[in-house]
Amino acid sequence: MSIQQTNKQFDRDYQALAQYSWALEHFGQLLNGRDEFGDTESDIIRVTLESIDPDFSVGNSGSITWQDIKKGLAEAAKVVREMLRFVFDTLNSLYVKFTGSVTRVRNAQQKQSKRFGMLGSKVSSSKMTVSGIQRLSINGEFVGANINNLLDIEKTTTYMLETYPRSIVGLARNTSRKFLNVIETHEGHSSGNIAESAMSQFGNVLGTNFTQPPGATKVNSKELDIGNGDLLRGTVLPGNMAIVYSDPRSLIDEAVSNTNTVNVINKSLTMSFTELQLAIADRNEREISVPSVDEIGALLSGISRILSIAEKSKQVESDYTSVRTVVDDAIRQITEKVTDSGRDSNTLITMLGAISKKLVEPAGPYLHWLAVTLNVYLTFIGECITHYEQQGH
Repeated sequence: MSIQQTNKQFDRDYQALAQYSWALEHFGQLLNGRDEFGDTESDIIRVTLESIDPDFSVGNSGSITWQDIKKGLAEAAKVVREMLRFVFDTLNSLYVKFTGSVTRVRNAQQKQSKRFGMLGSKVSSSKMTVSGIQRLSINGEFVGANINNLLDIEKTTTYMLETYPRSIVGLARNTSRKFLNVIETHEGHSSGNIAESAMSQFGNVLGTNFTQPPGATKVNSKELDIGNGDLLRGTVLPGNMAIVYSDPRSLIDEAVSNTNTVNVINKSLTMSFTELQLAIADRNEREISVPSVDEIGALLSGISRILSIAEKSKQVESDYTSVRTVVDDAIRQITEKVTDSGRDSNTLITMLGAISKKLVEPAGPYLHWLAVTLNVYLTFIGECITHYEQQGH
């Protein structure tokens, strides 16, 4: 199963879990201190819950008690923890695979560097024919020979493999603390008030602790279908790819008077590495000026620097393991602080889970893109070296 398919399946599963938890909370509120519902009311609740989770059962008594609701909420919290462990375990396994990919790319880079060292100071006045250049183009323009675009990749790689993981560790830790404080200070408040306060706290944490990617600018409607809320992006990279993310203020605005917080988070919190809606280079062959030997050397050096950054990905694994530990511990503490209604606890647990899931989304796609793109660069450089070997003088 691909990364994209895994993410879609997880989204569906998590959304179903959030709906189940949300339904339990509201049915718990309906109890309003009563020990149980009668048969008719219980049948209505049972049918509703079974439409979300067919395994939900209240036993043979035919009535639904507050203990049944609390048991369901506790089980939902447990499943959230397990689902988040799966997310971070999958992410770590991606880094393991990426480490292997980096090794192969490094071998290819060393091979081309050895060939390059044999060129000496050759020159060529002729042009060369290239094809399949989409991955090394931006808005339809070939940029594979431009060192500045490779420097953009270097800056973004430093961000994604060093700055961003550390930022996520801080976000997870501070958000967890804020949510625990909400539990302490909002005892007896409605689920809506809890959600609004928690989302506001997260928006503040994101606005304070989140480090923006290089080249941060506002997305315009030509680049992406913005929909609701303002989106920002980092530098546009070859293949029309960019980090796209939410303006923290949009989260607070969306949270007001909306109790289904997982829907709010999925709708308003964007954190992805995605393709922009820009022109795409055609697949036809085209002639280009051959990069000079000095330019080829600069490209090889740039790729080598990027690989040196990527080879430190073990530290990234450690950072995301820290995030998992922080979130897992926060869910445990929030669960322990369950109030008599239990409603407040699960609201924050599902929110914390949804936020954590969204924040780690860019990592997998970026790792895949980087390994493939560097390989394409090296293929292009190999063709340039072959040109000099055959036609240079």
